[in-house]
Amino acid sequence: MTEEQFSAAVLAGKGLIAAMHERDHGTARHLNRVASLSERLAQHLELADIEVKQTRATALYHDIGKIAVPDEPLFKPGPLSPAERATMQTHPEIGERILKATENRFLGSIAVFVRHHHERFDGKGYPDGLAGNAIPLVAQIVSIADAYDAIASERPYRPTQQHETTVATLAAEVGQKWNADLFDALVKMFEKGKPQ
Repeated sequence: MTEEQFSAAVLAGKGLIAAMHERDHGTARHLNRVASLSERLAQHLELADIEVKQTRATALYHDIGKIAVPDEPLFKPGPLSPAERATMQTHPEIGERILKATENRFLGSIAVFVRHHHERFDGKGYPDGLAGNAIPLVAQIVSIADAYDAIASERPYRPTQQHETTVATLAAEVGQKWNADLFDALVKMFEKGKPQ
């Protein structure tokens, strides 16, 4: 895929990003941070150029399904009820359907990664309970970058977390949520430069 084709594909989905920004400014900023971190990790892993592009795009669109999530669970500042959690957990499948509906070949190619960005290495994730290497690598990269940003970012109930605290939290979940090799790659990448 050429840069022109990639740019055209991203442009085709620009309206989706704008819609997400209008729906939830915080999520839109989160998407950009996760995209940057995911792209860096994909490059650090020396993935092929098309996979790096797919990783960045997956990160940009990974929460696009939240457009269809009701306000109550989406903007709730505290813990979710089981019913609210179940509603929130529909967003990866909704995101997959939205990207496929664009009928854009590139956006369609990342729909499966968006679907699987909440799977866990131990098989206890959603929506399909995939485990280990059955989870596409692009989805695994976006998942760990998503978690890093979610932990590091300020929340209504706690302040911004320091980089070292965030990495320690991720480390505690190696083998459960993350592949150990992927976590090690993230740590080595950070040794070359921490996120801004």
